[in-house]
Amino acid sequence: CSSDLSGNPFLSSLSTSVTAAVTWSTNFKDRTHRLKRNAIPDHVRVYDAIAAGDAKAARKAMTRLIELALSDAIQVRRKTAPARPRR
Repeated sequence: CSSDLSGNPFLSSLSTSVTAAVTWSTNFKDRTHRLKRNAIPDHVRVYDAIAAGDAKAARKAMTRLIELALSDAIQVRRKTAPARPRR
C-alpha cells in the first residue's frame, strides 16, 4: 500500500477514511460531468515519488493533486448547483 511506503503511521491509519473521501469526491464530480483531463498521471506522480522515498516530490505532487481535485469539485458544483433566488 502506498500509505505504508510513506513511513507515516498516521497516514497509514487513515487510509480507510482517505479512500472513502476520495471515492465520495470522485462520485460527486462524475455524477453529471466527466473530467476533461485524465487524472491518472497525477496519481502516478504521487505514487512514484512516495515509492522513490522522495518526500519533497511527493508533497509537491500531492499538493498539486489536491488543488486539481478541489478545482474540479468547484467547477462541478457551479454547474450543478440550483440557482439561488434573488432578493
